[in-house]
Amino acid sequence: MKVTLNEEAKSLLQDLLETMDQNIDDADYYNQILSEGYLVDKESTVLPIAELKAEDYFNNPYLKNIRPSEIRIGKWSLENDKYIPNQPFSYDVIETTSDDGYIEHTKFGYFTRKFKYLAIKENKTTWMSITPHEINTMKGSIDEAYGDVLVLGLGLGYYPYMVSLKENVKTIDVVEIAKEPTDIFKKNILPLFKEKDKIHIIQGDAFDYLNNNSKHYDYVFVDLWHLPEDGLPLYTKAKSLEKAGSTYSYWIESDMLILLRRAMLILLEEKQNNKEATFAKGNDLTEDLLFEIDKATQEIQVTHPEQIMDLIHNNYLSNLAKNLVL
Repeated sequence: MKVTLNEEAKSLLQDLLETMDQNIDDADYYNQILSEGYLVDKESTVLPIAELKAEDYFNNPYLKNIRPSEIRIGKWSLENDKYIPNQPFSYDVIETTSDDGYIEHTKFGYFTRKFKYLAIKENKTTWMSITPHEINTMKGSIDEAYGDVLVLGLGLGYYPYMVSLKENVKTIDVVEIAKEPTDIFKKNILPLFKEKDKIHIIQGDAFDYLNNNSKHYDYVFVDLWHLPEDGLPLYTKAKSLEKAGSTYSYWIESDMLILLRRAMLILLEEKQNNKEATFAKGNDLTEDLLFEIDKATQEIQVTHPEQIMDLIHNNYLSNLAKNLVL
């Protein structure tokens, strides 16, 4: 990338960088809340934390109808977990738009009563759960699904269950590599599904399946990660394997695009300050991103503010992800 900004573009980039720094500070604050076991006190809360109603989730079809018994297979277990009153948690994707300079609005909330939910754990580490965050972040992909559906990543089967209830969904193939969670699902959860005959579980690697299967799918939902940071390399790999004729949806994609946007802004700043700046790969995710984005955009010249805004738009970043190897 070649960056020679005019004065208006320099001013815009500085504003965007200041907003990014504030976004990162705010994210650190929320992470501190989670790590320290903080309970919400509305009188002392610095950033917005919403009081949620547990009743809004009780009529969710999965929470209402899927109530399996607890089970342990090896180091894996299916069990009931809970949020205690006033315990904060993320309940949706981070909202951000160009209209306010990409300020990141974190959806953080709490219940005033105990809220129980299903979880699959490896020893004491939770890998899969059915919390308000999963419910809210999958809603759009559930509403969009149609025809023959491919799901990469099984979890607790929330997504397959919800789309199986749709009349316009014919079949659902689910690819999952982890044997024990799959066994738990087949034994204790799948028998409770009303439309279980629509669902076919495929034991195997998601990327091998994307590469080698010949079946056409109308809709593909990818959910192979736990957080945006661990998901970004898997997201870019899956994007590179997209096939024409299918609609693709990626769990918490907007959160991962935020990481790409931050890296793009850092790259713009570095290239503006030092036109000969180069980046090495292999130190950490940020360095890898700078290297890969710089390589993928080497023919681009940036001078005007409109070009900056185009480079950090979700559509551009989503397409760019297909060319990044992380």
